[in-house]
Amino acid sequence: LYIITSISDTDNINFWYNFKFIILIIFTYILYTIFYEYIILYYFNNNYNLLYLTINPILFPLTGNLLGDGYLGFANKDKNGKPAGNARFAISQSHINFDYIMYLYNVIYPSIITPNLPQPWPNPKTGKPVQNYVFKSRALPLLTEFHKQWYTWSEIESRFIKTLPINIDELLSPLGLALWIMDDGYWLPREQVIIICTDSFSLIEVELLIT
Repeated sequence: LYIITSISDTDNINFWYNFKFIILIIFTYILYTIFYEYIILYYFNNNYNLLYLTINPILFPLTGNLLGDGYLGFANKDKNGKPAGNARFAISQSHINFDYIMYLYNVIYPSIITPNLPQPWPNPKTGKPVQNYVFKSRALPLLTEFHKQWYTWSEIESRFIKTLPINIDELLSPLGLALWIMDDGYWLPREQVIIICTDSFSLIEVELLIT
């Protein structure tokens, strides 16, 4: 009788131990879900730049190319004629910079590109000499969020206009600066300086870039 009772007590102890362990797992999962759904995602929606920069280093080179020859756009439109869906990145370079655009395609942006290699323009089938090469990325939510920082909708022109993010100092990295120079910069050997063309920026934006 003592042995049976001892076994029974042991089973009860194991049962309650396992039961408490299961409850602990469930409780932890619930807390994680609440934390993720209502805190992390809320923070993400309201501070997407900081979170994206933490988990998506691809935005550093994107910043450099967006300061230069790159752009973010939409392939689709809604029933009102406004861009819809997710944004995609695209960049065009002169044919003399073919090695550079292949470097961007193969080394910098392999995580977002499409299988299509940089395409020549005009199409060689037209018989005209190739002037540029262009490639486009996949349409991604990440790029849509980044688009919100770089573009504002103009009701007058019915299109998005690129504007410099107010927090450009947080976005521009050494790699981004290097790519910006590759896009819009040139070297003056006599003066030993690099010039970056900023003609497409407003005076206020140029002053922001300087500071």
